[in-house]
Amino acid sequence: MPEAVNSSGAVAESRPERRGGLSHIRLFIPKYNSIPFEIVLEWGNKHYLRSCRGARAGVKGAISNYEDYLVKIAKPNIDWLKQFISDDYVSNSGLTKEQIIKNAEANIMSEEAYNAYMKGLNRAFQTVDGVHAKEILEALPKDMAKYAREMTFGEWRFIGPIDGKGKGAAILAGLWLSGDLETLQSLRPACAADIAAGREKDEVIIGVPILITDPKRAGQLRQQLQNLLLHLGEFISYAHFSDEEIKKANERLTKLVQEFVLDNLEVRIGLEVDPQSVTPADSTEVKEIEYKIYSFFQGEERAKKLRATWIENDYPNGVNPADYLGNPDPFKKAYFDMYLDIQVSGK
Repeated sequence: MPEAVNSSGAVAESRPERRGGLSHIRLFIPKYNSIPFEIVLEWGNKHYLRSCRGARAGVKGAISNYEDYLVKIAKPNIDWLKQFISDDYVSNSGLTKEQIIKNAEANIMSEEAYNAYMKGLNRAFQTVDGVHAKEILEALPKDMAKYAREMTFGEWRFIGPIDGKGKGAAILAGLWLSGDLETLQSLRPACAADIAAGREKDEVIIGVPILITDPKRAGQLRQQLQNLLLHLGEFISYAHFSDEEIKKANERLTKLVQEFVLDNLEVRIGLEVDPQSVTPADSTEVKEIEYKIYSFFQGEERAKKLRATWIENDYPNGVNPADYLGNPDPFKKAYFDMYLDIQVSGK
C-alpha cells in the first residue's frame, strides 16, 4: 500500500480517504502493450544506418584495447547489475547477490570476453558481396522482432499510449506531480469493452494535476520519476508480484518523492498489482501476440515454424495467480496488470 511522505521524512499514520485530499489518481499499466510496428521499423533503420556510417570505426576507436573494454563495456554492465538486484535477493539456484555479481565479473571482465567482443565486432561490420555490414542487415528482421517483443512486454507498457491514445503511466506520473494540466488530455480512459469486462484504465478520483515541488525542479522530478518507475516496474514484473519486492519498490518511490515534495504537502505513491490479470507466457493469448510480431518482421512461414516449437496452453480451467507468485522458474513466467496510485494532500 502506498505510504505518505513529507519533506521531513515522516510517514503519515493513515491513508487519505478516497474522496479526500487535494489530488488522487490511479494510472493503469497493462500486462502488455503492443508497440506500433512503424516505431520498430524506424528503430531498425537507425540500427542499420549506424553501422553504415562508420559506427565500427567509432566503436573500435573508443574500445581500442582491453582496458577500454573494462572501463566502457564490462564495468558499466556490472554496475547496472549491482543496482538492479536487491541486496537480499536469492536466485532459484540458491545464489546470493554477491555470488551472482562475482560470477558475472568472472565472465564479463575476462580477457576471453574482450577477445570475443572484438571478434564479433569485426565480423558484424564486414562488407560481403558488396553489402556493408551484411551480417547486421541479414539479422535485422530477427533483431526487430526481438525488439518489438521486448518492448511490448516491457518498457512500452510504462511509456506508450494504449491503442494510440494518451501517454504511459511512467510519463503521466511526473506530469501530474509537476502540475501540468495537459496531463488530463493524455489520460487513457476505459473503453466500452474495458468497462464491460470490469477493467479500469486511468482514473482521476479527485482534483487535478498539482505541483508538489519547486517549479525549477519540476523537470528533474519528471525525469527521475520516469526512470525509476521503468526500473521498478520491470523488476516487479520479473519478480512476479512478490509482496516483498513490491514493498521495496514503493519504499524507493517514496524516498524519491520525499526529496522533492514541498513542506506543506504530503504525497502517497505506490505500485499495485492485479493478481487476477495474471496471464501465463505460454498462454494462447500471449502466443498470438508473439506470432503477429514474428509474422510481420520475419514472415509468416518463419513465424509458423517458430510457433510449431512453442509450448502453448489454452488454460481451459483458468489460471491460479498463486502458481506464479514470487520468483518462479522459467516455465512459470507470466504477465499482469499494475496500477500506480498517487495521492496528494495538505498537511
